[in-house]
Amino acid sequence: MGKMYRPNLHPSTDLAYILGAFLGDGGLGIARQSRNHIVQLQVKSLIFAKKFLNALSNIGLNPKLYRLHTRDRWQTIATSKVLYYFLKRIKEEIPTSVLPFIGAPHLKKRFVEGFIDAEGTICMRKDNRWSRPHSYLFVGFYNSDKALIGLVIDTIRQLGFECGISEYRSNQYQGYILGREEDKRKFIDYIYHDEANPKSCETEVIE
Repeated sequence: MGKMYRPNLHPSTDLAYILGAFLGDGGLGIARQSRNHIVQLQVKSLIFAKKFLNALSNIGLNPKLYRLHTRDRWQTIATSKVLYYFLKRIKEEIPTSVLPFIGAPHLKKRFVEGFIDAEGTICMRKDNRWSRPHSYLFVGFYNSDKALIGLVIDTIRQLGFECGISEYRSNQYQGYILGREEDKRKFIDYIYHDEANPKSCETEVIE
């Protein structure tokens, strides 16, 4: 039998990041043959996959990183029955289950960072719908869980930034940073000050 790794589930910046990333884009599963309880993330960004890997390592687990060639994605995976049931409960009881783990500002910051890494977009939007097309910086995030989007927005506001919400598509909600471009850049710098940013700032055209 292999070594058993028990995660440290006390509030920390790494656990806060895991919560944000997992609630945005993570998954739980049970391996067919070994019946191991699995926590995983499958994403296109290698930077994001490595950040999730490092956070899992820092709470005491032994995660692995794989490249899924058939889907052009990266998979970070950790085996832990304790973390599996912890995250399962967290997801079932949003937002009250999350609040004890993101009480301090530095924990709120890392939670938001994890969620934006998973569900966010940072881009220059070019709006061609008007007689004078214009471009503007857009910082937003999406999810079908309104309670989760509300939690992220409340957390961002507690960090001192203005944030709005709208219905994006059917059963999909969009949160976004309000203010001038300098306000949005201040938010990006605050969240990613010492961390790698997997969200490239590309141009998105609105027709």
